[in-house]
Amino acid sequence: MSELYPPYSALIPLLRMFDDSDCTYEEARPIMDALEKVGLEPFGKDWRKDMAMHPLFMDEVPQEVLDGEVDRKKWPLLASHLDMMYDDEDDLVGSARSYKEDGNREYAKATREGYYKAIISYSEGLSKECKDSALDSQLYCNRAAAQFCIG
Repeated sequence: MSELYPPYSALIPLLRMFDDSDCTYEEARPIMDALEKVGLEPFGKDWRKDMAMHPLFMDEVPQEVLDGEVDRKKWPLLASHLDMMYDDEDDLVGSARSYKEDGNREYAKATREGYYKAIISYSEGLSKECKDSALDSQLYCNRAAAQFCIG
């Protein structure tokens, strides 16, 4: 089989690097560049652009997402990830908990922007109306604490 597809043997060092938990993008970059120079594009011609738009590999969250609007045509993977995290109609408690956890992460940043984002997350959790009074009280208290920190 290696005779039929000799270019793919060049992928083995790259795959081994990514398999190593300590591998960084900077370490793998020379191999990826070398593969492109010989005409092997293992991830497609626009792989850099595709990777930058994938939620797991984004350098930063797009501003439109921070503003609460996601263009589903421009960001299909991000929209589907957000749907999986927050829009489970059958599990309102789980969705509210996800918002609470996100709010807690933002609150822990101890920045003004983090407190604002936490307030939004806690409010979104409350909007699920999950009928779990303990969770609702946590969301109300956490939101009040974030508002207090803002001043």
